[in-house]
Amino acid sequence: MHRSDYATAIATGLKDYQGNIVAAINISGPDALMSSDDHISALKGQLLDTAGRISFELGC
Repeated sequence: MHRSDYATAIATGLKDYQGNIVAAINISGPDALMSSDDHISALKGQLLDTAGRISFELGC
């Protein structure tokens, strides 16, 4: 998680068929909407689930 300039971002890597990170995705938004730990936790779960599905399509 990264916070700067009144914005928060959460990022994770996408893996290929060899398990190598080949790309990244993120969710970002204004601090006013992303300040709750519960909200961050829910977004993190969705981000990791999405990354897992994309990585699966890449052969991981």
